[in-house]
Parts: sequence; structure tokens; C-alpha cells
Amino acid sequence: CKFFCNADIFVHPHSSLSQDGWGLVMNEAISYGLPIICTSKVGSATTLVHEEKNGFVIEPDNINELTSRLQYLIDNPHIREMYSRESLKIFKEYHNKIFNSLIFTRSSFGSINIFYGLGISK
Repeated sequence: CKFFCNADIFVHPHSSLSQDGWGLVMNEAISYGLPIICTSKVGSATTLVHEEKNGFVIEPDNINELTSRLQYLIDNPHIREMYSRESLKIFKEYHNKIFNSLIFTRSSFGSINIFYGLGISK
């Protein structure tokens, strides 16, 4: 919480050199209700960032667009607050969807009980 709790905006400027896979840090950022600016190279961008609802997805290495979007959020605290609320909403909806798509199973090994989830497709 040291970083996210003290942030007003989360920027993930992943470069064009590689794909970022999922980018778990994005889940963390929206769970704290942060407006997001990330590049299209972040794997979770299309799922977790709803353009002009909770943030912006920009092209990699586009410094002008990054600067412009960041300045827009800095200059418009009411937009930041709206994006913040939307990030929390997206986090809850996305994680509820994931949680509801799991089958929880219980296994016993002697006196130890283990619960684990198995992902399923609907």
C-alpha cells in the first residue's frame, strides 16, 4: 500500500520492445481506485482499462500522448475522481467474474484440508 495509497494516477508506460503478458500490477492499481494510463503492450489493458472511463490506453513510445493524457488527468481532478470510481467498479466486476468461474474443491490429506479453485470456461 506504500505506493498505491499515496498515488493519484497510475502510469504503466511499457515500451514497444516486448509484450507485458498480463501486467498484474494493473489489477493492483485498479483495486486502489487509480485512474490508469498504460500502453497497448500491457496484456490486461483491453480488459481493465475502459477508454475515457477509467483511463487511457496509448501507443508504446508515444511520449507526446503520454504527456498529454497525464496532464489532462492532473488538470482535471473531477475526471480523476470519476475514473477512480470506475476503476473500483471494473475491479469488482472483473474479479467477481473470475471468482464465479471457479469450481472450488476440497481435498483432505490427513488432518490438513486444502481448498483450491479450478478455472472453467462458460
